[in-house]
Formats: sequence, structure tokens, C-alpha cells
Amino acid sequence: MLTTKEMEKEVDRMCDLSQIFIDKGMENGLLLGESKGKEESNVACVRSLSERLSIRYEEAMDLLEIEKTLRPSILKRMDRE
Repeated sequence: MLTTKEMEKEVDRMCDLSQIFIDKGMENGLLLGESKGKEESNVACVRSLSERLSIRYEEAMDLLEIEKTLRPSILKRMDRE
């Protein structure tokens, strides 16, 4: 049977572990939110530039220097909207 001191140590350890999971979840959530926000901004900029200059989305992304890896998801979002 655990003593009161041992139980307190175990509870503290479990709380510390729980806090690690909470912190990691918050970090992941912030990264995901930041990524979505950046994508939304890119979509808006591409659309606006394309409309104002009467150019294709791909050309607008070239002018905005959007990374090649981000382009497929931006185009996919633009097709849905």
C-alpha cells in the first residue's frame, strides 16, 4: 500500500504528464490555426490580384512568390469557393 507521500508524488507526476499533453495540444492547435490563416490570406491575395490584373491564378501566385508546395491546396480552395 502506498504511503501518503508516495501518493502525493504519484499525483504530482500525473499532473505534470497531463500538463505536457495539454501544452503539446495547444502548440499543435496554434500551428494548425496559423497555417489555416496563412492559407486563407494567400487565397484572398491570389483571387484579388487575379481579378484586378485579369491574370490566371497561377500567374498571381508567381507574382506573390507563393511556394510551389502550397499552390495545390490554394487552388483546391479557390475551386471550392
